[in-house]
Amino acid sequence: MLSKGISVFLLLSAHLRQPEAASEGALHLTAIKEICGTAKAGKAIAKVIDGRISQLTEWQNDYTLFRRKMVILQMLDMEARSKLELLKVFADASLREIKNELQTIAKAAATTAATAGYAAGRIDEFINVFRSTRDTAGTGNVCIIKGSDNARVEDADLADCLDTAIDTAKHDEAMATLAKPAFNYGGKGALTATKTCTLTKNDLSAYSGANQGQLTEPKWGAGILHIKHSGNGGGAAVIATDKSALPAHKAAQTAASAMQHTLTDKQYPPVRHYTDLTKILTDKEVSPAMAEAIKAATGKTDTPGYTPTAKELQTIFGFTEGETKIKFVEQLKERKVNIKVSKTTKQIGVLELTENQISEGEGQALIKIQQEVSAASEEKVCESTDKKTAEDICSKITGATECGGKPYCSYNETEKDTSKKCKFNSTKAEKSGAPVTQTQTGAAETTTVNCGKHKNKQTKVEKQEC
Repeated sequence: MLSKGISVFLLLSAHLRQPEAASEGALHLTAIKEICGTAKAGKAIAKVIDGRISQLTEWQNDYTLFRRKMVILQMLDMEARSKLELLKVFADASLREIKNELQTIAKAAATTAATAGYAAGRIDEFINVFRSTRDTAGTGNVCIIKGSDNARVEDADLADCLDTAIDTAKHDEAMATLAKPAFNYGGKGALTATKTCTLTKNDLSAYSGANQGQLTEPKWGAGILHIKHSGNGGGAAVIATDKSALPAHKAAQTAASAMQHTLTDKQYPPVRHYTDLTKILTDKEVSPAMAEAIKAATGKTDTPGYTPTAKELQTIFGFTEGETKIKFVEQLKERKVNIKVSKTTKQIGVLELTENQISEGEGQALIKIQQEVSAASEEKVCESTDKKTAEDICSKITGATECGGKPYCSYNETEKDTSKKCKFNSTKAEKSGAPVTQTQTGAAETTTVNCGKHKNKQTKVEKQEC
């Protein structure tokens, strides 16, 4: 019975005993590709972050410019002021989103790029040394092999570690690679014992002839390959899998994991041309920025459970689904300012103004307003007409600009009948100094524009009065 028990014990011991590590051996390309893929991602990550920052900054400039254009148009088109205000709020909301992402990225960008770049550099150094240890005899004296351990690697196999050009990787791929908590060697995470690679010899003879007590065990790739000295109870080498035991790679993994949630693929629609504005208004998907603008325009900013729709945007801007030519946008094309171009002055549509022209456009819009105010205050023509005549004058006007220029007419963009878009407006007439008066004899109402001069005793400014 005793001998039988001992036999069972010996049998179990034979199965449970770990195989002794070889005194030296070669790394397999399958494992090296995993390591080099991490190096490639680490080298690309700074470029990925920089690319996103550059893209966000470009959008920030575009939306800032777009907002300034909306302000100019508000000065030139009082009738469309509320619609333009909605678009201005849309620009503000977009700019806040962009600014928030930029600030969040900025907090971690340097740390992420530095830690990932350092870990990648240590891997490249490791592979560059090990790939140089090969001879022309075949695969006997090599440090990296491939296939069924019967072929040595060439430089083309190690491109991710050796290429000097840094690819602009997709941020999802690069971040996902760096954020992995461990390396996956595909079953090749041990040395191939039949190969001679002096760099992995466990007597460390490839590194120094010093005594054992004076040697420091080499750690290649920031600890990925640890050559243990046989005198310290180690085998040939340990190929680490878990990054938590590798400080440099753990730091890169932690930083990449955080940045992975910071970088987004969110796109902001272009706002440089009239066609861009049409696409924004006809988009069936209401963006968070546009939703905020619609809420502000409809006075429902704090309404619980309210979700703005594309249909509401259509109603506000007066078009139906499927329209590709929006009247509001077409009218904006008529709003132009004088800009100096190549020693000549040209009229340029406000939405077409460049970053170099916007300041001049703002100045021209202010000049135009001042001229209109001045012209109105110096008006000397005494215009007296009955209400019926005024209504007739308004009804014959088809253009929004001409209609808005009359002190007693208002333009209704939503009216489908073109003969009824421009109508007499008594309230506007009163505010513009052309009040409607009713004669004592029951005669028709009359619209009068003040004319004749008198001095205001307080301001000493001459005014026109009938």
